[in-house]
Amino acid sequence: MELIIEEISRGNKLIGRHKYQGDSLQIGRGYQNDLILSDPHVCAEHLQLRFDNEQQLWFVKDMQTLNGSINGSGKRMDVEQVLKSGDVIRVGKSQLRFLLPDHPVADSVKFSKMEHFVEFSAQWWVILTVITAFTLINALFAYLNTDIREISYSKVFTDALLTSLVVFIWPLVCAFIAFINKHEARLRNQIGVTFIIISLFWIADFSEAILGFNTSSAISVEWITAALGIAITFCLFWFNFYIALHQEPKRRLKFAGGLTALIYGAVLLIDAGNKPEFNPFPQYNSQIMTPGFLLVTGESSGQFVENSSELFTTARQAAKKKTQ
Repeated sequence: MELIIEEISRGNKLIGRHKYQGDSLQIGRGYQNDLILSDPHVCAEHLQLRFDNEQQLWFVKDMQTLNGSINGSGKRMDVEQVLKSGDVIRVGKSQLRFLLPDHPVADSVKFSKMEHFVEFSAQWWVILTVITAFTLINALFAYLNTDIREISYSKVFTDALLTSLVVFIWPLVCAFIAFINKHEARLRNQIGVTFIIISLFWIADFSEAILGFNTSSAISVEWITAALGIAITFCLFWFNFYIALHQEPKRRLKFAGGLTALIYGAVLLIDAGNKPEFNPFPQYNSQIMTPGFLLVTGESSGQFVENSSELFTTARQAAKKKTQ
């Protein structure tokens, strides 16, 4: 009779799967067993399984072990028990799930758009393109923000390259976390997704510049930029956890949201601590853009004069009404 045994973690994540043929099975740490466990809390001969041909049932028995065996109900197995398909037994710090060949399986899941995006980002041409674009944009902004009299082209490109290398560390960390959790590292996916999403921060900066150019200084657009930054950071962590760890959607949302809140909360506290009560040297944004960046076309000089005259006429009429 066939029997499938799955080694699962405490979080019910699959570690290994084995299929056996026969009427008896031995499980333990000894090398004579059919399934050998490396858990030091497991005895040399820990579990014995046998198949009863008359009843067509599997039976499992703990071999009077030191730490015992715990069934799915959380009770210690003191006597031989019937083994049903799907039962989980804890031996030492290990968990084993027993399945019969006819055990039902869940329906197959269609690839989502997110998975297609993750696979697309793992292509070498996408990775090289995104990293190159990210580095060049960094170099361009560094060049624009440097006094032309003090510019050093080698330093501009070196700093941009160092920024890309620093960003490169994060996907390496995520891939390592996946590796130590016995999941597929998927390093290329992590690199591609990280650089694609981090590049979106340039959209937030550009949006802030456009809105600041089109609005008066009395209207603050910082909250829009902050909201975009928080959303992009959350998406980055969500996709990193989606690739690295097999988590439930709610748990992934909590992890990504918590890490985002931690980072932006720390930044907020640091800014609040460093901000003086009175700044005798306020910063002035003298950024100048071409009229092409205006969201609304400006008035001509004739229209301005005409609108001003109408405004003054309306004001005079209102003043006369009050005096009457």
